[in-house]
Amino acid sequence: ELSRCDRHGVWSFSPGDGVRYDSSSPGFWEIFHREPVTCAHVRRIVRGSTSIIYLSRSHTITTSEKRNRDQLYLKGISFLPRLLDMQYALGKEPLPSLDVGTVTAQPSLRRNGPGNLDMMSYYIRRLPRDARLLSGRALFEERWAVQYSLDSKIPSSYDGFHQLMPPKHTWWGDPQAAQQDDDYYIFIEELALPRSRNHARISVIKLNADGGHEGPVPVLERPYHLSYPFVFEWKGSHYMVPESSNNRTIELYEAEEFPYRWRFVKDIMTNVEAVDTTIVRRHGLWWLFTNMRENEGGPINDELFLFRSDDLLGDDWVPHPLNPIVTDVRSARPAGRIFEMDGVLYRPSQDCSKCYGYAVNINRIQEMTEATYRESRTAYLEPKEFPGASRVHTFSHIHGLTAVDTYIARPRFLPERPN
Repeated sequence: ELSRCDRHGVWSFSPGDGVRYDSSSPGFWEIFHREPVTCAHVRRIVRGSTSIIYLSRSHTITTSEKRNRDQLYLKGISFLPRLLDMQYALGKEPLPSLDVGTVTAQPSLRRNGPGNLDMMSYYIRRLPRDARLLSGRALFEERWAVQYSLDSKIPSSYDGFHQLMPPKHTWWGDPQAAQQDDDYYIFIEELALPRSRNHARISVIKLNADGGHEGPVPVLERPYHLSYPFVFEWKGSHYMVPESSNNRTIELYEAEEFPYRWRFVKDIMTNVEAVDTTIVRRHGLWWLFTNMRENEGGPINDELFLFRSDDLLGDDWVPHPLNPIVTDVRSARPAGRIFEMDGVLYRPSQDCSKCYGYAVNINRIQEMTEATYRESRTAYLEPKEFPGASRVHTFSHIHGLTAVDTYIARPRFLPERPN
């Protein structure tokens, strides 16, 4: 009856996708059925008719029903305020419904919690998976390694890529391609394992024309973790925006002597937990893409935020009215430089649905204005493209160089092979 009293109906937040998973045990059945993502949504009932007006996807935390459920609520705190802001901007026009299939006002699957047989099946199925995980950790050390190709074109095949394997107990990740004159460089996150004891620093690898390399040479180190060294050029100067989420900042550096000496310029933003910030200039404006964690304890891989400014060095970064412009763990988190091809911008992003940094999407930016944003996936790079890899999570392309990183298992007890 209430839904007939107002133009915009009754809104409610619920865990689940609203169709298949909409139960009294939120977060459990997705684990039970091995779904890679767990959803949360906002539904609207207008004059008795139910539809979904907001849907967000998170990575399914398979090791804990509680953690899997909690992330939905911690992220979902922001859903209704966002929708109210959007509805205010639209005025009398209703928020559009999403096409997610048949939606009912009542739970549509598994109204009751799991029974004894369900739980027995769940634990029996987990035994071999847990055994594989434990044996894998004992016998193998997994490391991020860099793969690159000196070619001007976007790669259609990865067979000819050169692999740079880091030394034992070291990761080289988040490669970002850069160029000066005829020289090419790959900036990386260099991390000494174990992760729990060390902060990563930014280093650079210089590539030779014959495909060889020099380095890596450390170029930026702070008392907190640094990664994702996004490097770009503007008016003859090189700038870097490394990930500094541990310091709750988005920082800007300028090269005093490229690529080895950098000076701090300013904090673009403070008191934010933001990762993998990527900046592009388009139509006379600077556009800043970054994943953020708005609420403590919520996931950080799910939601992509967009800001704009007419001055790279200014303090006025305006949030996009549709923020977050992507709320999907399968495609939100940036994965490298936004590049242009035939006048169209393409945004690499991570697919973190199976695990962090499992694969890379190449998304075509169809529309990016001060009021709108649309993108669609045009390509998908999976780890199977690289022998022995279980993940690939960065794709950085400039004219003449493409760099990616791969997560590769190395036997702990075999001697290291030189690159």
